[in-house]
Amino acid sequence: MASFESINYSIRPNKNIERKLMFEGLQRISETYSLKDHVYVGMGSMWFSDFILAHRELRISEMISFELPDYASRAEFNRPYDCIKVISGDTTTQLPNLNWERPMVMWLDYDSDFTGPLFEDIPLIANSAVAGTVVAITINAHLNRLPTIDDDQVEMSRPDAIKHVWGSFIPRNMQPPTAKRYAEIAGGSMLNMLKEGIRKRGAGMSFFPLFHFFYSDGAPMVTVGGIVLDQSITEDRIGAPNIFQSTGLTGEQQSKIAVPPLTPRERHALDKMMPASNPATELIVQSKFGFTLPQHLLDEYFRFYRLYPTFVETMHS
Repeated sequence: MASFESINYSIRPNKNIERKLMFEGLQRISETYSLKDHVYVGMGSMWFSDFILAHRELRISEMISFELPDYASRAEFNRPYDCIKVISGDTTTQLPNLNWERPMVMWLDYDSDFTGPLFEDIPLIANSAVAGTVVAITINAHLNRLPTIDDDQVEMSRPDAIKHVWGSFIPRNMQPPTAKRYAEIAGGSMLNMLKEGIRKRGAGMSFFPLFHFFYSDGAPMVTVGGIVLDQSITEDRIGAPNIFQSTGLTGEQQSKIAVPPLTPRERHALDKMMPASNPATELIVQSKFGFTLPQHLLDEYFRFYRLYPTFVETMHS
């Protein structure tokens, strides 16, 4: 079963906030370095949630969505704009066919883990993307996806399995690797793969990390992203590193998104306390509203209340 047949990715709260954060950051980049003439490349599935934001917020009007052949016709039916071209085929097969002379905003939002096309696609992107290209990648970072035996059929511990999978790309500050930090290690390793691949091309090219998120709406997912720079497109030109200043996020350090599930009344009550210089405490919420929420959930809501999604059921005739 394809993941979209069991999950509506547009209404998962943490995913929803991650998507908004990413495009809010890209909007800020667009204030000094316009992205509207970029090509948006992604995996829209049946929902095209990120494509809608790319068109509305970034004004991008040329977009490409990869979809597996069995589902391409359904994706074609569901595309929200005429400027979206659905390409039937997997990413590893179709990425080489793109016009790499143009800058892109690319989000490869895999539902697979490292065993998917990741290790084929990242080198291709790193070797091909021109300056100004934004690259974001999402993978499943569940510990249970790690191998249990090595190539010689010898049983491995989880730290050994992490080293087996990510090797020299594991960040130095995460050595030796631990299972507890696996999501952080996976994200840092993907960033290192992109940085190293683009650096090797020379000509003053580099990869500047813009975001590194972890969330779980069931499965633990890691998203990393950044922009390809050279002498003409620099950190100053894109307004880095302050694109997420309002939320205190940084480009390379992993930020967890874990908002609490709230009823509409609870959210309305908390919103009446916003904006605030500090999160409400459990004691204040208890005394003011008569219910309690753990402090870590109040802290998360304080960080992301502006982006907290509201879902409404509608009826169509």
